[in-house]
Amino acid sequence: VYPLMYLVLTRRNPILYLKNITPAMTTAFATASSAATLPWTMHCATEKNKIPKTVADFVLPLGVTINMDGTCMTLIISVFWLAYSQGLALSFGKIVLMVVTAAICSIGSAPIPSASLMYTGTIAEVADVPLGVLFGIIVAIDWLRDRVRTAVNITGDSFAVGIIAHYCKLEEEDPKHDEAFQTGVQA
Repeated sequence: VYPLMYLVLTRRNPILYLKNITPAMTTAFATASSAATLPWTMHCATEKNKIPKTVADFVLPLGVTINMDGTCMTLIISVFWLAYSQGLALSFGKIVLMVVTAAICSIGSAPIPSASLMYTGTIAEVADVPLGVLFGIIVAIDWLRDRVRTAVNITGDSFAVGIIAHYCKLEEEDPKHDEAFQTGVQA
């Protein structure tokens, strides 16, 4: 979804942009922490994708704090799995309530490893899904799920800063840096 949005909104090559943020995604996977990955994300944005530093300095720390879309998705998927593995059907109303609650919880989640694990119980409670012993399986594999969702969060932050920088016309201190961004992403 991110590369398609980037392509449609900026008319630039999302594959090259994605290639340039690979070090940040790798660090996110290794550390499972958006906060620990922030220096690499900033480096990839400003040095590799030529995003103006003023835009990256504002958007990326904000994204690390509130843009937890990977967290939101895994919370919802976890509760769906808990419900269906126990033979429970979720009504449309419960699903909507789950999505809204997961979005709010993910914004409040700290950008550190396994911080969102406790919110699974909150979302399950909203949907009337008992945690039971199956929650132990979620806890056991959360180390891997956390790494994937952190990489998704960082990818979202990186594409968001690219889209915002495209529409944000700021005067950059370094005209050569700004010119490189205006002409397209450099490999």
